[in-house]
Amino acid sequence: MVLKKYTSDWIGNFTNIKCEIETVLSGIHCLIEHVGSTSVPQLDSKPVIDIDVIYYDPSDFEIIKSQLEGLGYYHNGNQGIQGRDVFKRDGCNSNCR
Repeated sequence: MVLKKYTSDWIGNFTNIKCEIETVLSGIHCLIEHVGSTSVPQLDSKPVIDIDVIYYDPSDFEIIKSQLEGLGYYHNGNQGIQGRDVFKRDGCNSNCR
């Protein structure tokens, strides 16, 4: 993957995605954080917005998974790190602009 020059658009993209996820996870105690290289101001990065959804009740996972799948994400396993679950999505269809 090619690195792109930093753009403040990445912050706006994260904000839109966060809003979208917060909407479907309403009622679930969780934090949604912008992580990875696009979260670092002025850092050239791969143009992929990485997000952590941090939840506290393990029984919420299946609800979170279902809601993320409803937004077009797919579960991609733990990618070799125990205790982590990775979701991916191609493109963005955020309604929270």
